Formats: sequence, C-alpha cells, structure tokens
Amino acid sequence: MTQATESKSNQILVSQAEVNHNLRDVYSHLQKITGTDITYLRFKKVYCSLMRALMDYVLEGYFFKMPYNLGILRIKKRKLTLNKKMLRVNFAETRKHGKTIYHLNEHSNGFYYKFSWQQGFISGIKKYSFVPVRNYKRELARNIIDHKKDYAS
Repeated sequence: MTQATESKSNQILVSQAEVNHNLRDVYSHLQKITGTDITYLRFKKVYCSLMRALMDYVLEGYFFKMPYNLGILRIKKRKLTLNKKMLRVNFAETRKHGKTIYHLNEHSNGFYYKFSWQQGFISGIKKYSFVPVRNYKRELARNIIDHKKDYAS
C-alpha cells in the first residue's frame, strides 16, 4: 500500500513539473509528425523570420489574434499605482541618496508597458506562458523612451 501511494505521489509530482522546450525540441517533433527533410538551419531561419515579423507587428501597436482560439498577443499599457509594494526600486538613485527611491516612469507620464498574452479558452492552455526575449523588451523600452509609439490600454 505504501508503494502505491508513493508511485501515485510521484506521478503527481512529475505531471506538475515545469518543462521548457526549445527550438530543437520543436524541430524534432516536426520531423516525427511530418517526416519532412528540411534542415535544422533552414527551419531556424524560417522560424526566426516569422517571429521577427510577428513581433514587429505587435511593436507597431497592433493586436495579434492567434488562430484556433489560442488568444491575443499585444502590448498592455497600465497606469502606475503609487503603492510601494508595486513600485520598482531605482537602485542607482537609492545608493546615491542613502534612502529608497522608486521609479515613477516620468518619461511615459506615469504609465508602464508590457507584452501580454491574453490566453484563449482551450483546456490546458494555462500551463503555457509567453516570455519575449530581451531584444524585444529593449525595443519596446526604446519605443517608449523615444516617444515613437503610444500603445493603447
């Protein structure tokens, strides 16, 4: 009886473990299901150009509605709340003045922006997340600082 309980609890732990997949895993899966003879380098080139076009579209301020009810990818604009728990510490200014100083986002009139994936209504979709690579986060920051684009809330 103890073994059954242990194996059952191990199954639960395994099913809740976080698994990160990379582009090689996607390529291997594509090879298995389609049997295509495309090389990995060609696949990577196509994938990167597709993602670049998608992120350019989103950075222009458009909403990208994904097919099969997967959700919407967009940039969210939110008003900064002056709650100390929500504010980010400006460590450079804090060290200089000897007291805690917070970022107030004065360059964006008190707003903060972030990439957002509004997930669709498919079972199991909550297990997934969207985290843009640093280049796109920095490009969003440059657009905001240079006042190139004002994104909708």
